[in-house]
Order: sequence, then structure tokens, then C-alpha cells
Amino acid sequence: MNRPAIQSPVPWLDRWNIPQADVLLKPYNELTLKLAEDMMQAILDLGQVEQSIVWHGDSWRWTFQFDLVSSQVEQGLCYLIPNPETFMFVIPMHRDVIAKLPMRRLNRYVRDAIRSSKCAVDLHWTLWRPTLKSEGEHLLDLVKRKRKLLLEAENAGK
Repeated sequence: MNRPAIQSPVPWLDRWNIPQADVLLKPYNELTLKLAEDMMQAILDLGQVEQSIVWHGDSWRWTFQFDLVSSQVEQGLCYLIPNPETFMFVIPMHRDVIAKLPMRRLNRYVRDAIRSSKCAVDLHWTLWRPTLKSEGEHLLDLVKRKRKLLLEAENAGK
């Protein structure tokens, strides 16, 4: 006898079924959806970036993961966590990357999150809950800076 498949009412919570991107973003209102889609497309447009949907345990569940993929390195660039209650954006940064950032020139929204981020084994996990287009633009600027620093470090190592 076959058992009927039981699906969670919220695909973000369903560990056993990989959801499609549009299903993960469906709970958002029009403005948040536009912000998320624009940010994801801008990150992919940077080049050498791959997007995947990955299960990240009980905290992040199904997450959009953006990896910098180049000839030498595959490294996590950033994560978009489509929690139906609140849209979250995370950029993990090694302390060496943070040391090279022009902190005074960064927007306060970005700078304050970096300074208050949780650190685990020299990796700072910076988290934002963007709601405005301008906040998304500041975060994209930080992603561009991180990408550039990682590629420069890779080229210096050749």
C-alpha cells in the first residue's frame, strides 16, 4: 500500500522536498518580492557566481546560496534566506576581508551590522533584514567589494 506524500504547508520548512525559487518567494508582498528578485539577479550579474537552493538546517532551512566560482576557489559569497516571516540576507566575511574594507566609507546600515556580527573561527556572519531598495543597494555594494577582494587574493596567490 502506498502512503500519500505529506507536504508541509510552507515549502521553506519541508526538509525532504527541494522547492522551486518562485515557491520560496511566494509569501512575500510585492515590494519585498521585487527587492529579493532584484538582489538575486544583481548578484548573478556580477559574474563567476552560481546560485543554488540548499538546506541549511533548522535555522535557515531552504536558502538561496550564492557561491563565487573561479578557477581556483569555490567560496560562499552570500546567502538569501527566504523565511516567510522576514526576508534575511547574510554575508559571511573572514576577518582579513573585513580588515580590507573601507569601513568609514560604508553606509551605516552595513557598517553597524559588520561590527555587531557574530564571529565563529575568524568568520563573521553578518545578517540584515532589508526592506528598502536603498538597503539592498548598500548590501549589493558590499557583495561586490567582497567578490573583488576574494578574486584579488586568488590572483595574488597564483
